[in-house]
Amino acid sequence: MKNNIYSIALFLALLASGFSMGYVITNYIVKIYKHEVIIMDLNVEKGLNSFQTDLSKENCDTCLNKIVIAPGLLPTYDSLLKKALAQEKILANYDFAFSKDTINWLAISEDSDTAQLKKTEFIRNLGNENVLHLYFPNKRNYIIYRIRKTLIISSVLLLSILFSLIFLATTVKKQSELATQKNNFINNITHELKTPIATIDFALANIENEKNIHDPDKIRAITQIIRAENKRMNRQVERVLSAAKAEKGALEMESEIVDMHEIIAVLCEGLTVKFQQKNGKIVQKLTAKNSKIQGDHLHLTNAISNLLDNAFKYSKEQPNITIETKNIKGNLIIKVTDRGIGIAKAAQNLVFEQFYRVSTEDLHDVKGFGLGLSYVKAIVLEHKGKISLKSKLGQGSSFRIELPRMKNGAV
Repeated sequence: MKNNIYSIALFLALLASGFSMGYVITNYIVKIYKHEVIIMDLNVEKGLNSFQTDLSKENCDTCLNKIVIAPGLLPTYDSLLKKALAQEKILANYDFAFSKDTINWLAISEDSDTAQLKKTEFIRNLGNENVLHLYFPNKRNYIIYRIRKTLIISSVLLLSILFSLIFLATTVKKQSELATQKNNFINNITHELKTPIATIDFALANIENEKNIHDPDKIRAITQIIRAENKRMNRQVERVLSAAKAEKGALEMESEIVDMHEIIAVLCEGLTVKFQQKNGKIVQKLTAKNSKIQGDHLHLTNAISNLLDNAFKYSKEQPNITIETKNIKGNLIIKVTDRGIGIAKAAQNLVFEQFYRVSTEDLHDVKGFGLGLSYVKAIVLEHKGKISLKSKLGQGSSFRIELPRMKNGAV
């Protein structure tokens, strides 16, 4: 619980920092844009001053106060205007027009928007009632282009912050889930080990009892209980150690010819009594013509045993399990299918992770550490195989293992 609160608090703090950084960068971009607008406006005014000066230097035949503005003169004015703006490093496209006292149009550049020219911020009185109207239709895009480097760098920073927050959120969530799973694992293993320890302690107390100390039969029976509970603890410890080695890729694997049909037959026979006690059944459909692979007999046995054990544990009432084999392209396919509680779609990608345990709903007596399927997957991968799962909530699950043919290619 403390880990979850700490993770949430850390995430919220970093989220607030991320939003603060985003706000600072966004505010900086806005200020840069506004500053560039002011600079452009000032430069345009300077350009208009230059344009007006150039006009005054023209000979009297082309001075504005000596001529009547006509469309035929627009190229001349356009050339002068473009030159004046270029001197101030203004290269944006523009529309321009001349009016008489800003009321009647005298001449308008081609394809210009007269409505925008009428209300443009750049209006210059050139004398003799001649007024110049200058409008930049793509002013915003032009300014953005001018500050593109700043925008790119700022956008990269903003995206970096965004992706960092997403990564952080994912990491915090995974760490929180992992902490919960590990806590559950510790609770489960503590419970599993406390039971045999308590049994052994009780058995030892009976041995020390004066009524039993001289009774060889009772001593022998109690000793057998202690030995059985000791083996039980040892199996639990070995499961944890094997899972840890599998996670690190440090499993010691033997290489020998293994007949999977023999392993399945032995395991099913050992489960017969267990199934009979719950009026269940286990069906074998071993149709593979070649059931032999090259691998580790012990670990392969443990892997199949885990799948059968899970199928039994997660069946509500009468367990109904089918284990089948077949050959596809020389590879050996082993499928374990049950009609148990099934696995929700959202959990199907998680069941092979260490410590993860599927919710057992009303099956309160299901025990385990969340290590079985991660161990099974590790063993299958060690044998260069594949494992997959198909399941539907409330209808059961089917685990499919594909193991490669033997190195000699026999089928």
